[in-house]
Amino acid sequence: RTRRLDMAESNIADEVWKVIPDHPNYEASDCGRIRRATPGRGTRAGRVPKLKFDRVGYAYFTPSAGGVAGRHLRVHIAVAAAFHGPRPPGMSIDHVNGVRTDNRPSNLQYVTHAENMKRAGDLGLLPRGERHCSARLTEAIVLAIRERHASSETQASIARFYGVHIVTVNDVILGKTWKHC
Repeated sequence: RTRRLDMAESNIADEVWKVIPDHPNYEASDCGRIRRATPGRGTRAGRVPKLKFDRVGYAYFTPSAGGVAGRHLRVHIAVAAAFHGPRPPGMSIDHVNGVRTDNRPSNLQYVTHAENMKRAGDLGLLPRGERHCSARLTEAIVLAIRERHASSETQASIARFYGVHIVTVNDVILGKTWKHC
């Protein structure tokens, strides 16, 4: 019989491990992995906990101490704390390449919320235009609205034609919405 080698428990050559602040029973690696640092109730040191994913795609695990499970902890938060120190107040953790499952310290950095949202927009991670869940218009309709307004058609008649509120038409024309097209 051969024992199947679980990738989560295998050692990656030259992997660096650091203790996670506030969770001294666990360590984070420079490969973005988590493992148990000390033996615990029913588990051994070096064990890699099973990761789960929340509804927005971030990996998390449930640290325990003394046999009691704690609150869920997102892996990127634990890795950033171990390698970059405590998160400064009011700062967010940014995945530089935009991949939420890439939790290597080199891919994580502390930024303001505004910087994080700007990068997400630049990488195309935020739903814009037709991809937004509350979009009522398409890019083609937006361009047609602007074209009809440029040819002196009233906003009220454009709104009636497309079945939207006049404020929606006004926002499109002024560039308050649909700025990207």
